[in-house]
Amino acid sequence: MQRAGAAAFAALLDRWPGLSHSTVVCGKGKTAGDGYLIAGLAAEVGITVQLVQLGDPAALTGDAALARDWADAKAVQPQACATELPQIQGQMIVDALLGTGLTGAPRGLYATAIEQINDSGLPVLAGDVPSGVSAATGGVAGSAVNADVTVTFIVRKLGTYTGAGRAAAGEMRFADLGVGTDI
Repeated sequence: MQRAGAAAFAALLDRWPGLSHSTVVCGKGKTAGDGYLIAGLAAEVGITVQLVQLGDPAALTGDAALARDWADAKAVQPQACATELPQIQGQMIVDALLGTGLTGAPRGLYATAIEQINDSGLPVLAGDVPSGVSAATGGVAGSAVNADVTVTFIVRKLGTYTGAGRAAAGEMRFADLGVGTDI
């Protein structure tokens, strides 16, 4: 997870070199952990971060909880939201809502957050796959984040190269995270 967060953050700095304020929107699971790591890395270099957590940050477990605690140590405090995103304050958005395990259409607050991200008019960086896109098929059931840049990790996800996923992914960047091709 640390390598994924660092790779996505490097892509963020490369694409938006003068960035001073970003918004990171997190769901749950490993994808949220990546978002917390990106937020903490941004804070380390002086980028103001608005970190939005769908649901309760205390509900995160495993590696995502460790990433949350690490970001907290960097003075990045999440804004928990239960019904809709707060006013987005950054110059760009990091999509850390849903990852490769998505099945079916995003529902409830996740669907609302995807709509708000897309309606913001701000550029978006997605980690692994844009939220709402099937990593396996490129299908979109319901709605998906329209990313400007997607950084995919370990292996290239077919869903970011085909179907509706191709259009949602924007510019593709790949980070093997040191795993190599013999997996």
